Amino acid sequence: AATLTRPDTHFDLVRPGLAIYGLSPVAGETYGLRPAMTARARVMLTKRVPAGTGVSYGHTYTTSSEANLAVVPLGYADGVPRHASNTGPVQLGGVRRTISG
Repeated sequence: AATLTRPDTHFDLVRPGLAIYGLSPVAGETYGLRPAMTARARVMLTKRVPAGTGVSYGHTYTTSSEANLAVVPLGYADGVPRHASNTGPVQLGGVRRTISG
């Protein structure tokens, strides 16, 4: 954050942190940053599951009603951060959705 918020630290071996990926370290501020990359993958499996079905390692997500799930071969080993579970955005068929699990 110091790279963006403290000009007095410029040229003082300050690391840019999340900003290098286009993410602002300061809530509500964009600083004109843009995402540095896009991860793409094909849906490998779609599955209709009943309410109460646990999804992902440790069942971090449970379906509240019958649901269609799309399985995409991307995960932690590919750079998807653990904190993206149940919160991270994905785009499927032009519609923004949230990772389940």
